[in-house]
Amino acid sequence: IFMDSPASHACMTEAVVASGAFVFWIALFSLYSYRRTGDEAAISWTKLENASEWFNPLASYLISIFLYHQIHPHPAMPQESISFSHLAIEVATGIFLYDVLMYPLHYLMHNFGPMKKFHHYHHRSSVVHPVETVQHSYVDGFLQVVVNVLVQQVTPFGGQKHILSRLAHNVLITYLLTESHVSAEPPWASYKLWPELFSGRHRKHHEGGGGGYQQFGCWID
Repeated sequence: IFMDSPASHACMTEAVVASGAFVFWIALFSLYSYRRTGDEAAISWTKLENASEWFNPLASYLISIFLYHQIHPHPAMPQESISFSHLAIEVATGIFLYDVLMYPLHYLMHNFGPMKKFHHYHHRSSVVHPVETVQHSYVDGFLQVVVNVLVQQVTPFGGQKHILSRLAHNVLITYLLTESHVSAEPPWASYKLWPELFSGRHRKHHEGGGGGYQQFGCWID
């Protein structure tokens, strides 16, 4: 049904799905953190007076993507049916490339003077809460979005990445990014289920530990 609908061709579909996924994962992990620790700071973003904590990054992202598509028209995505293995390989490739490409940028954000000041806002709290995932400067967020846009162009099968793979990528990567900004360790965390693939060190990175420049993986640092 989705493949036959106008939404599968709309330029903002991916951005809307990514935004909705971010809101859902942040809400889920915020509720978990609050119930696990009793720390009301985990859910403070839900109060009206703190609405800017989620509204500003959401509006900035959607407006930026809309403007991007005015300059770079959304290409036609493959609409044919897709096998699960095809989808899984495309999604895994995108997640891997995002993690690899963000590593040097994140390292520079901590060790290169001009970039450090832009990244400092993201680390203003030593106790990391889920909403911190989207709390960063525009420059910081812009670099992350650029990397994500680039990896969405890559498929090991050649041609255009399938629209379902692109949407699944956005749902999964927003989950992993949010999970890496949760101090309370959920039992279903990727780094607990698959420690050979995911490190969970990014949380410690926010708490003052060394390394953790990789967002998810454990094969670089």
